[in-house]
Amino acid sequence: MGFKKAAAMIACLLMLVIGGVATPFGLLVLLFATDPPSGRPTCDGKAMYPGDSCYWEPSGHEATYEEIMERRKSGEGEREALVNGGILLGGGVVLLLGGGWLYRHPPRDADERR
Repeated sequence: MGFKKAAAMIACLLMLVIGGVATPFGLLVLLFATDPPSGRPTCDGKAMYPGDSCYWEPSGHEATYEEIMERRKSGEGEREALVNGGILLGGGVVLLLGGGWLYRHPPRDADERR
């Protein structure tokens, strides 16, 4: 097996693995993340009230109760979920199709073409 064929098989494997993870994850995001949350917003498991603010450690983002409620009303979170889920689903399908095509049609080495 030549270098070109080995590189194609590695690329094929990566495409299939990444596509196989991204596709169902994107589908789950589309199905479940678009459901608007109900009730009071929470911070560290505790209900928030008007005037409260919450700081999220990993992102370093702080939001007030009012900002969270406004975001819920505007549907901004739902739009983001639709876009992100669509990108994951679409990209995953493209990777799966490309990886499948590459598996079925590997490049030929120079000595195999004759």
